[in-house]
Amino acid sequence: DSKKEALIRAVATVEWEKIHRMEAEHEQKQRKLDSLLKDVEAEKQDLQHDRMQLRTAIKEQTAWVTSVKKWEVLTKATLSQILVPAASVPLPPVPGAPTLPP
Repeated sequence: DSKKEALIRAVATVEWEKIHRMEAEHEQKQRKLDSLLKDVEAEKQDLQHDRMQLRTAIKEQTAWVTSVKKWEVLTKATLSQILVPAASVPLPPVPGAPTLPP
């Protein structure tokens, strides 16, 4: 009977060690997946930040192009009103000339 118990204990010990080994492998895989998820989330944040910066830059460039077009119209209107040759009369400064955004 004690041989039977020893055999049962030996089998149980092997199975118990197998379970612990599987748990350790699972925990290791879970840590790796958690790390990968953390990296993906960080990359996602970086991409969202970059996208916001690009949107801001596009808005700024669009506003600058609009101001240049308005300035161009104003400049053409001012020049069309000057009937005297430019060599004899200095041109008045055009108000609101746009500057390049930073």
